[in-house]
Amino acid sequence: MNNYIPFLKLKGSEISALKHLHSTHPLINPYPFFDFPRKKLKKSRREPDAAIKNKEELFAGDLIRLHRKFEINLRFLNHFYMDNYDVEDTIKYNGKYNYVGIIDTFGPLGMVSVIGLDRHPEHLRSIKNGLANGSLIVSRVAVRLTQEDFESYALCRISLINLLRELHSLFDDVDVVFDCRVCKENSASNLHSQILSFLISLRNDGFVFSKTIITGSTIPASISEIIQTRDEKEVVREEIIIYENVLLKSAEVDATVYLGDYTCVSPEYSDVELFDEDMDNVTTAKLIYPFDNKILLIRGGKFKTDRGQLGKLAKKLIAKTTIYRGKLYSTGDGYLHDKANNVGKPATASTIVPHLVNLHLVYMFNK
Repeated sequence: MNNYIPFLKLKGSEISALKHLHSTHPLINPYPFFDFPRKKLKKSRREPDAAIKNKEELFAGDLIRLHRKFEINLRFLNHFYMDNYDVEDTIKYNGKYNYVGIIDTFGPLGMVSVIGLDRHPEHLRSIKNGLANGSLIVSRVAVRLTQEDFESYALCRISLINLLRELHSLFDDVDVVFDCRVCKENSASNLHSQILSFLISLRNDGFVFSKTIITGSTIPASISEIIQTRDEKEVVREEIIIYENVLLKSAEVDATVYLGDYTCVSPEYSDVELFDEDMDNVTTAKLIYPFDNKILLIRGGKFKTDRGQLGKLAKKLIAKTTIYRGKLYSTGDGYLHDKANNVGKPATASTIVPHLVNLHLVYMFNK
């Protein structure tokens, strides 16, 4: 699928997944959409001083660290979107609004800036300044709309038109992102109708876009909302149904439609605040595997009770020969095959993520 845009948190796992995608499929030319990650304060009973750093210090450290990781691992990317959607507006970098730091750091690497409705007053100004000082070298911008925005064109029409007029005066290309976030079961019909109605209204007001990106995820912040422990389940990917239904009508709304998704990671953050040493008491093993227009969820129990259970879940998965695509399909599929056969160290909740993201990316680009 050459019109697929993965939506990823700019974290080590996702960076690793993209790096391995490129190493095994160098002809795939991804155009990812990154969300700069929100960082929670570290909490530990063993190290009470670990929480002394405030969120601005954590943001500054992440900006330096992730820029370095990007330069080492992702220099093959020509262009990429990057947003601060998950970063709190109150966080500053060198005394300025945080998106200024993101633009100054990643703009010269090919970053496409992103804006939405009701963003911080400094957001548009930071984009303009990035253009003026040469940090933003790509003449493209994306407008990100969430369900609260596109459920009613009338409510946001004036502010959106004013924003679009300004962006069209600044950039050669303006893209629109309809971000459905977490798509609940059977929500596709309503959401695709809202998006089409919104696009018709925009066209009637004289606005068309270089790219119309439909994105979302079937995975909530807490996996327990859709599957219990020690169970498996096939779940329809509502975001794909939304995309396909909009694509069918794309000619009517003059839209070039792209499919986005959040791979195997929920777009939403969990609000649960835990001490580091308590994570194993609540974290459960799980595999998320895409096939057809569905995902297969296989969930185990708590990691504390069985450190090797991801290998057992992987064995269940690879036994499903009509779904599992084989160890040579991607590095992620190969990793699952190894864990199922007890090769190497047991997988953990953190080590499994880059491989699940990788196999998802390879599958979607080959779809």
